[in-house]
Amino acid sequence: EQRGLPGVEQVREPAGHLVRQNLDDLDLDEIVAAVTRDTLRSENVSREFREHAYRLLEAWWADNKGKRRALEALDAILALVPTAIAALNHTQLACLTTTQVKALRATWLSALSDTQAASLSATQLAAMTAAQIKGLSATDMAGLTATSLAAMTTTQMAAMTAAQIQGLSESQLASLSTTQLAALSAAGAAGLSADQAAALSTEQFAALSRTAVASLTATVVASLAVTQLAVLDATRISALTVTQVKNLSADQLGSLSVNQTKALTAAQLSALTTTAVAGLTAEELAALSTTQVTGL
Repeated sequence: EQRGLPGVEQVREPAGHLVRQNLDDLDLDEIVAAVTRDTLRSENVSREFREHAYRLLEAWWADNKGKRRALEALDAILALVPTAIAALNHTQLACLTTTQVKALRATWLSALSDTQAASLSATQLAAMTAAQIKGLSATDMAGLTATSLAAMTTTQMAAMTAAQIQGLSESQLASLSTTQLAALSAAGAAGLSADQAAALSTEQFAALSRTAVASLTATVVASLAVTQLAVLDATRISALTVTQVKNLSADQLGSLSVNQTKALTAAQLSALTTTAVAGLTAEELAALSTTQVTGL
């Protein structure tokens, strides 16, 4: 019995019609048998298989004009998809089901404009895979509504890049839940600017993971309000890099609690500027261990 090309039934229309119409008569069993006969007679199976496959493909391409045109047409259709998506209006985008949204390639989604991204519903956005979310540009992210952003899953949040985070406005960031911010990766958190970080509430800032806090730029750390620093637990304080600690001001250092000060490592303390050290309170200095003191 002749078998059809595997997976053809999964190809969507109109490409599916083009492929099935021209490939139904392809005898896969005969092709497999021919390849098997030639390769098994050779000691160097890998080389012989490769050479035979090339010859077979070249012969098929030359002898099957109809099938070749079908593949060329399919390739042309796929090449036009990004342009077609970019031309969709808000009403047409709204008609896409979650199943259809999931079928869109990340590279196709990158063709969306900020106004098109703004028309995506919360349900449509929540249906996207992590790979698809990465396909959205910073401009697309800037166009998302607060309602759509609120629908993003933790998996999607973890997939966001630094550039995408930079594309969000301060009001958009303020609309994110603590659960969503807790899922932000180190790579994503590295994209936060000083103004964006300042827009986060103390609850939101406290939700950032240890690795996310450690990935904040030195400029962001230097701009943190004392109320934001106050919500960092000992684990997050000890995760601060030497570069980050070096940029702490005297006021910031003096605002740390005794427990936070105890969490500082000798390496972190040694990175402090003399101006910053002058900000340590008597209570903080008294809480330092001998190992920490050696770092000053």
